[in-house]
This record gives sequence, C-alpha cells and structure tokens, in this order.
Amino acid sequence: TEEGKGNGLKELLPNVSELIASKPSLHSKIQEQAEALTSRLPEDDSVIPQLAQLYLLVLSDKPEDPWASAGLEQLQTSHIRRVEGLLADGEREQAKQSLQMALDTYPEDRRDAGFESLSKRLDRAERIQAHLEAAQAHLDANALASPAGATALPPHPAVLAQVPDH
Repeated sequence: TEEGKGNGLKELLPNVSELIASKPSLHSKIQEQAEALTSRLPEDDSVIPQLAQLYLLVLSDKPEDPWASAGLEQLQTSHIRRVEGLLADGEREQAKQSLQMALDTYPEDRRDAGFESLSKRLDRAERIQAHLEAAQAHLDANALASPAGATALPPHPAVLAQVPDH
C-alpha cells in the first residue's frame, strides 16, 4: 500500500537530527583511521592517498578544520621530503612515481607549492641524465672528438647549461 511505502522509507533514512548528532562521532572515527594510517606511513607510503582523503573529507565539510588542515600540511611536507630523499639518492624513477602520486592525490587548490618545485627539479634531472647517457654512448663508441657532430662533446655543454656549477 501507499501508506506502507512511506513507513518503510522512514525506517531506511535516519532523520536529519540523528545525522547531525552523529557527526562528532564520525569525525572521531576519521581521526582514529588517520592515526592508524599515520602509524603505517614510515614503512608504507601507499597509505598516503587514503590518509589525504580522510583529511580532505573533513575539510570538505569544514574547510578551516584545524586538525585536518594541520594533518594535510604535515602529510604533504612528509611527502615532499620523501621525494627529495629519493632524488638525493639518485632514485629518479621512484621519485617520479611518488611525485605523480602527489599530483593525483592532492587537489590543486590544496597542493603544496613544493611539489611544483620538485617537478621542475625532476624534469631537470631527467634532461641531464639523457645528455650524460648520450655522451657515455659516444665515449663507449670511442667517439670523443670525431666524427664531427656525433661525438661526446656536444652533450657536455648541454649538461653544463643545466648545471653551471659543475
């Protein structure tokens, strides 16, 4: 009957006041999940997107929430340090993957500017590596200064242009 349908709908949907009352509980559950993921972060950076989504969920409801704002900022700072460490260790491919994870994870309007800087550094490192590999190939072919145009010398100025202090 029509009347029965209405009653069933009331049972399925909690009333608005119940939803509002449950928000503090939801916020504390999100915080608990975030703490659990944060504890895994030192060994497992695959939790970064999940952790970011928890902070972003809270911020979508309360854009100035201090806990979520600070958590997202700390997460991004940690992520930037991770990528910097990978670059410093010469792990360009892993750095590139971690940087791509950041670009996929953090919305542009909430993304730390440090990721843009890292992206430029990574691009530069890849250009330098390509020039060095070309020079090495010429050296391996015993083409230090000849034949003209196909030697190890042309890549050298290109590398120096990228890294003038070397």
